[in-house]
Parts: sequence; structure tokens; C-alpha cells
Amino acid sequence: MKVIGVLLFAGCILAADREVTVGPKGQYSTVQAAVDAVPPRTVIHILPGVYKERVVVPYAKPFLTFRGDDPLTTVITNNSHAGLPGPKGPINTFATPTVFIQANDFTAQGLTFENSAGNQGQAVALTIMGDRGIFRNCRFLGYQDTLLAQAGRQYFDRSQLHARWQLSFDHRLQRFGRVRLGHGPVLTRGLGLHPGLEERLEGAARAADIPWQMEAMHVTTSTYTDVDGALDALAGTAAALVSLPLRHMHSPSEVCALDDIDQAAELIARLCLTLTPEDTWDR
Repeated sequence: MKVIGVLLFAGCILAADREVTVGPKGQYSTVQAAVDAVPPRTVIHILPGVYKERVVVPYAKPFLTFRGDDPLTTVITNNSHAGLPGPKGPINTFATPTVFIQANDFTAQGLTFENSAGNQGQAVALTIMGDRGIFRNCRFLGYQDTLLAQAGRQYFDRSQLHARWQLSFDHRLQRFGRVRLGHGPVLTRGLGLHPGLEERLEGAARAADIPWQMEAMHVTTSTYTDVDGALDALAGTAAALVSLPLRHMHSPSEVCALDDIDQAAELIARLCLTLTPEDTWDR
């Protein structure tokens, strides 16, 4: 049993040390060429530059990591959009992603994923179907339907999602943001929540020097909180969501920070003090 443990540990060390580079001075000139060549459990270091290509990480390549130095200088981009001619007629949305992740345990950090088609309809920057995907310090740029988290579970940490119309479209479990105990209440961005009221909350927090954290929900009609009841019962009512960071929710050992509770209460009170009869919530 001890020998097996040592072998497994050694394998992990070797896996972490396997790295190739992509770029004008790298081992591969395109990201896809590197993906095709390397085995699972490889770090693909993508050097600064703009890589105009479509990339597919197949199911047989789990535990790949795409690592860039800075999302502002390392960009993977393409411009496919729904309606372009395909081998069997016009392509649909699911054929447009710049990067398509089919494998499990994929990680990306320090990169921008872009679909530059513009106002041409649905055009996906990244689709992921694998489980346990992790994206840290990444940007997702597009116009419509920028991100498709189609299956599995993913975590997005310190990442930015940009679109002119509909950021993402899916119905599974994703979390956008990094929420920690003791760092203030959480303000949520998402469909159904009023952007003007959310901005008013942020302004009140800044004015009172109250720390807050940001979480962006994937596209859904539910916040999974009591806000849903207010939205359903009072059509047209402006609603925002202030949450407490928790650990072990709905268990006997549920934990929160007392400072977060105090700051959430103060933030809501200060928001109320800014409201006037002249306020309109038509945006």
C-alpha cells in the first residue's frame, strides 16, 4: 500500500511539471496544434499574442491547463456566428464557439476568449461540456450568447463576462465570483434584478465605505431566494439581492461572519435613506 501511495504522488509531481509553449517563439504556433500533440495533464503556456483560430479540447484530453500571462495581452479569437454557411446548410449557435471544451477538469487562467462576430446574431466565445472546469482571471468577450456552460459544473474566479445582448445561456450550476467570509455582504447581478437599484446599492456602499463582494448569476429566472416570490407577486417591482457569505448552508454547522451581518444591515439602511418619492425605476 505504501508503494502505491508513493507512485501516485510521484505521478502527480511529473504531471505538474509537464508544460509546452504556444507562440511565435514557442514549441507550437497555434493552440490547437498544442492540444492535438500533448497528453492529458499538461500545462499549455500561451505566450502573449492574438490567436485567430477555433480550438477544441476533446473528451480524451482531461486535466489540460491553458495558462496565459495576462488576459489583456493573450487572446484566442474567432468570428463564427449562427447563419454562416456550413456543410449541411447554415450553422446554428452550437457550431459557433471560438473555444469548445469537451474534456473534464479543464483549467484556464490569464486569458481572453473572444468571438468577434459583432452584431450578427448568436456567436459564442466559449462552450464547455466537461465537468469541474475552472476559469481564473479570464475574460469572455462577445456580442450575443458569449458563454455557453452547457453541462457539468464550472467555477469562474475573478473573471469578466462581456456582451451587448445575453451574456450566457444555460440552466446548470455555475458560480461567477469569489465570495469569502468576513469580506462584506454580496451583491448579485443577474436576470430579473434591477440594474439601477443594484447601482444604487453599490453607490451607498462606496459612500459609507462598506466593503462588498460581487457575484454574477448565470442566465436564469430564479435567484433561489425570497426575491423570487417578490418578483412573481409584484410584476414590475424593482428588486435587488443582498446576501451573506455562508459556509455549510442548511446544516447544523452553518457559519457566517458577524461583521458581514452588521455591514449588510447597514448597507440596506443606507440604501433606504437615499430613496425619494421622485425616484423612477424604469431602467
